[in-house]
Amino acid sequence: MKILLVEDNEMDVRIATRAFKQVNKDHQLFSVKDGQQALDYLFNRSEFEDCTQYPRPDFILMDINMPRMNGLEALRKIKNDSKLKSIPVGMLTSSNNESDIIESYSSGACGYIRKPVQYEDFVQFVRIFSEYWLVYSCLPRVVMPAPPDGNDHKIISSAGSNKILIVDDDAQHIRLMSILLAKAGYKEILTADSGEKALEVLMTETPAVVILDTILPKRNGFEICTDIKNLKGDKTKVILNTGMIDAVNARLAKEVGADDYLPKTLDSANLMEAVKKYIPK
Repeated sequence: MKILLVEDNEMDVRIATRAFKQVNKDHQLFSVKDGQQALDYLFNRSEFEDCTQYPRPDFILMDINMPRMNGLEALRKIKNDSKLKSIPVGMLTSSNNESDIIESYSSGACGYIRKPVQYEDFVQFVRIFSEYWLVYSCLPRVVMPAPPDGNDHKIISSAGSNKILIVDDDAQHIRLMSILLAKAGYKEILTADSGEKALEVLMTETPAVVILDTILPKRNGFEICTDIKNLKGDKTKVILNTGMIDAVNARLAKEVGADDYLPKTLDSANLMEAVKKYIPK
């Protein structure tokens, strides 16, 4: 996730940079010192002309009290621009002024967050922020302008090219996994809500990775894993993803040929690492 931090306090920038790296090393945090620099960055002008070095952010965290142009003025300009207004802007400030809160929401801010004072509290804020925006929310997919050589437009969030099949009878978990994988750049995602349907998909598709729940209706994930390996061999990697980890099932996973046996977690960080291992980016 690309985040633009608009903050004039150098110490706050260092704290934010450290906290975001601690919570999720895949976060990319860019910082500017005031509202005017934020607009220069977003319009790729002045020292921010190189859009590959200064990419469009997925989210903006904006302080209010800054020199040259304050956060509220910059927010209004962003939300009044047709190309920028879809970027979520959260105000991150020490201001407790009620008029600032009202003005922020009236101008299009998606949130008003008071700056945590302690580093541990800032880390907790980043964890909640990451969980909400990466797991439960859908950010807009933005089409970039075609480069000078005339290549086709490319979607920022679609960097991957290998197929992944998610097999789970929990529709909500499939949705969350699909969002997480899309955020990580994997655009070709197939789904199935049972082992039988997964095998039907595999008759015509050869995904690089199958993320397979162990508890499924009719036939469990261990049985389906055996069938997948008989059908696809080593061409398709199987990650058994389960809510319960124990030694017996871990041994069974190895016996049926699973390439990984991982617990389900809220952020799925271990699962994302396993996918990257089999589909390098």
